[in-house]
Amino acid sequence: MVGKNSKNPCTRCEKFEPRVDVSSANFYTKLRSEFGTSTHDSEGVEKTMRLCDRDVDDYETKLAYLRSQIIYIETQRARVIDHKIELVSLLSPIRKLPNEILGIIFDFACYQNLLCNSEDKYSAIRVLPALAISAVSFRWRHLALSSSRLWSTLNLEFSVAAIAAEFMLKLKLYLERSGNSPLFLDVKIKGFPDDNSSLPVMDILVQHSKRWKTFTVNGQWLLTSCFALLHPRQHFPILTALSTDGDFHQEELDIFEDSPQLCSVRTTVLPPSRLPSHQLTHVEITVPSSEDLIGQLDRSPNLTTMVLLGQKQSFSVQDLGRLSRTMPMVRSLVLQVQSSNHLLQTVFSCLTCPRLSELSISSAYPSHHYDNSAISVIPWPKHLFKSFMLKVSSGLTTFAIRDISISDLDLIAALEFMPSLRSLAIHDSWLRRENSPITTRLIQSLHLRGNQRSSFRSPLVPRLHDLAVEFGGTDFDDTIFVGSVVLKFFRREVNKEVYQPLQDLEVMGLRVVVNGAMERKNYRKRR
Repeated sequence: MVGKNSKNPCTRCEKFEPRVDVSSANFYTKLRSEFGTSTHDSEGVEKTMRLCDRDVDDYETKLAYLRSQIIYIETQRARVIDHKIELVSLLSPIRKLPNEILGIIFDFACYQNLLCNSEDKYSAIRVLPALAISAVSFRWRHLALSSSRLWSTLNLEFSVAAIAAEFMLKLKLYLERSGNSPLFLDVKIKGFPDDNSSLPVMDILVQHSKRWKTFTVNGQWLLTSCFALLHPRQHFPILTALSTDGDFHQEELDIFEDSPQLCSVRTTVLPPSRLPSHQLTHVEITVPSSEDLIGQLDRSPNLTTMVLLGQKQSFSVQDLGRLSRTMPMVRSLVLQVQSSNHLLQTVFSCLTCPRLSELSISSAYPSHHYDNSAISVIPWPKHLFKSFMLKVSSGLTTFAIRDISISDLDLIAALEFMPSLRSLAIHDSWLRRENSPITTRLIQSLHLRGNQRSSFRSPLVPRLHDLAVEFGGTDFDDTIFVGSVVLKFFRREVNKEVYQPLQDLEVMGLRVVVNGAMERKNYRKRR
């Protein structure tokens, strides 16, 4: 039963031989006999059993060693696979891009860095692109740290009730790494402090006020509560844009009195203040009354673009002739009406914009807050619009009308005063069908010269280059529309065979986009 060589030098040795021969014929013969062992034989059996125990221990040791070898081999195999993947990354095309191109890509990626309290749902590194880029590789980190502008666009969201220490650390880190680059700040303050006390976030930002390029603030907290903004009075040498979704109080606007480059203001109400209104070139404001609008225009004679929002409450439009004003610098005008046409009456009656080139008229209702049955029908002031357009000497090149209840004949009449029009957008997605201007008669009027199906002798807008029609109905005549340029349909399928002529035009060099309801996800944005 005992092996020929009971001396076992090492269990890890390949020449390991067991101490016990488990296939011994003599052993199996004794097992088949009916007699027990003698005293001498009993001692031999006990000795063999001890040798078996030692063999078992050695086998366990050997198995442990082999298992470790298997783990080692598997680990090495995984390392080789990972190494191969890393070798492939060395061939990645992005590694061949020069630092200048990577820097441009990083600029696009870091259009905003969202800093929130740690408990907010947005506080993930994915919303901090500059920080994420600096953690990819040594090269990317070096580029990110050497490009201070990547860290200068900050979107801050925090609650006045509790500002996390982590938030303050991130803010300080970004301000430090932004170096001397201009700061683009968007501050959203949640809550309202009981004592109206100053905020440490604002105190830190004020230390860099000379670098503020744009400043947007939203919330109930008042800027006048920031002691650092008032004592001493701050200087904003490069501030160009000031914005809020709510109202700026007069005292808050006075803070920005020393802003020599300020040219844009967006607010609900813009009261008289020490703000340098004379240098503004862009305003986006709500018009509470005709007098308030004229007062603002008198304070800002150099405006080139205006976005005017009408209020739900109507206001007096009597005796508008005495409020007549000429705005020689205005080139772009956006009007957003709500439940009345008093804004349209005021603008078309009071303003003369001889150099106007872009006009947009739309409903101010947010599309996700209402259905088309709730939209008020706002009368279209066609005579006032005609008078207004006759005073536009330069010729309108861009016109958009969105969700305005105007008849097709009135819209055709309006377009007759736009012979220089290059871009036209007509949307009716949120209008009742009977209030929509998009009809076969309107589309026929836009046809190219020589179309026999049109009752018009010449195109209504002969220089039209870009046409966008957003139709909310289902009874559109595709064949009549084939002579157009660009079409966006969101709520129905399109017969592609009908639109084959447009595809032929695209082959000849004209850019054409035709999309149906099933292709909305693949819509190519017009350039």
